[in-house]
Amino acid sequence: MTAETSLPSNGCPFDQSVFLTDKDKLLIRRNWKHLACNLTERGARVFLRIFVDNPSVKDLFPFKKLQGEELTRDVNFRGHASRFMQAVGAVVDNIDDFEQSLAPLLNGLGRKHIDFHGFTPTHFNAFQDAMLAVWSEDLGGKLTPEGRDAWIKVFGFIMRELKKGYSQAEGERVKDDPERI
Repeated sequence: MTAETSLPSNGCPFDQSVFLTDKDKLLIRRNWKHLACNLTERGARVFLRIFVDNPSVKDLFPFKKLQGEELTRDVNFRGHASRFMQAVGAVVDNIDDFEQSLAPLLNGLGRKHIDFHGFTPTHFNAFQDAMLAVWSEDLGGKLTPEGRDAWIKVFGFIMRELKKGYSQAEGERVKDDPERI
């Protein structure tokens, strides 16, 4: 790995000098035109995939004891799925200005997760695989290898900023209360 593509401390590959090409952005926008419909349903499928692949993640949510249709109809579950997909939509909408527009938003979302008992930054890792699986199912052949790679870059940016926000909030909490480690 070169210095430009080495893994930062949060484990997310990110190379600011060649983050997204114009072709990457075009592919993402084209994919999103299809993915942007039924945000709540698609978000629910991402979370269901996460819960299958990483069952312990479900224990972090207030709907942790719900199963099947009871879960998919739950207001809290649907609301979280919808907000999650809206955040992905904001990323796509601001694809030309990630650092200025999105980094603060995602950083703030990461900071909020420090308040969820049992949550750690590694829980963010479950999202990339789940999103790629749902995107692949929904897009079929429209998700080309190049498009998949572009989404992986976007997910890497999202994860980097969420983890950064979480770490900053954690550092502030420890600074405010050194006994709480």
